[in-house]
Amino acid sequence: MATRVPETNSEADQVLSVSWAAIATGDTVQESMPRGVSGAMASVQSDGTFDGATVTLEGSNDGKNFVTLRDLSGADISFASAGLVDFSTSVVFIRPAISGGSADAVDVTLALRG
Repeated sequence: MATRVPETNSEADQVLSVSWAAIATGDTVQESMPRGVSGAMASVQSDGTFDGATVTLEGSNDGKNFVTLRDLSGADISFASAGLVDFSTSVVFIRPAISGGSADAVDVTLALRG
């Protein structure tokens, strides 16, 4: 098990990209604190080897109590395979969570536009 730390990149036109690379089942995934994009329109993309695992996107305002975020239609943001979902958020902390299966290399990337 490893600790996966987010990498943050600022892009042009107030777009922030946050990514977590090679997440495996059992890893500890550190949250990100996206700055300068409150009330952001966002998307999350996942790809890699899931092998039965599920990745959910979680948010928190206190950094302790995380809940699954929802997409624009109100469905939980969850992936069992590669995909991309649009959503809107103003949470302080955001992170992917992985459970089940035996994933060994799932990448998750956020794009947030303020």
